[in-house]
Amino acid sequence: RAEIRINKQGVIYKESKTFATMRTASNWLKKREAEIQDNPEIIKGKVEASKFTIGDLIQKYLDEVGDQYSITTIRSLRVLLKLPISKVSSDKFGAMNITEHVKSRKIGFPKLGLNPVSPSTILNELQHLKSVLNHARLLWGADIKYTEVIDGMLQLRKTRQINRGDTRDRLYERA
Repeated sequence: RAEIRINKQGVIYKESKTFATMRTASNWLKKREAEIQDNPEIIKGKVEASKFTIGDLIQKYLDEVGDQYSITTIRSLRVLLKLPISKVSSDKFGAMNITEHVKSRKIGFPKLGLNPVSPSTILNELQHLKSVLNHARLLWGADIKYTEVIDGMLQLRKTRQINRGDTRDRLYERA
């Protein structure tokens, strides 16, 4: 087991991880200590994470791992950056914000040139947003009401506000 404990400026930071071998544990410790030294904001963790908006988290996610995903995912997250949902503080974000977003997307945003979209498109956006929130919660220590967001999405599915797209039958012609 590798363990890091830092007490700096009244903020106590603890992190531990279990490894199969001593060598991997010491390598992880060296790597993690270097990351913390390069970016001291990691120590502040949840204290500083509450200053982020959903838009900040999306942008940071795109900067960090955006090139690993499809164009559709990247476009979907960039659209979310333009919408009011991106202005909400991450520590106050919850099911009500998800519900408001769904209602707004069904109506559309004429000022932004965005037409109303189908429930399946909204579901895709929310799935991408959920990935961002989970990443921020686990890797950046963002204070997010993640279970409330998941429960909100489940309820929206039950009430059929969001759902999967219809399956398509395709006919193929022989050449």
